[in-house]
Amino acid sequence: MATSDCAAGMQKFLSPKVIGHILGVKAESVIRFVRAGWLTGVNCALPGATRERWRFTLQDLETFRARR
Repeated sequence: MATSDCAAGMQKFLSPKVIGHILGVKAESVIRFVRAGWLTGVNCALPGATRERWRFTLQDLETFRARR
């Protein structure tokens, strides 16, 4: 069984909902930030899936905050 970037190592990933709560915005806004290139993350959806499953590290969040 192959592991994805989402399961690699013991790194904790945060959902768009959690990131939104921290930033004071909705999860939909977090996804907009990703699509605009302002926030980086990992799409954990299985290949061929129609729905994205974004996950973020604390480093992704800190990098985003530093750029704001």
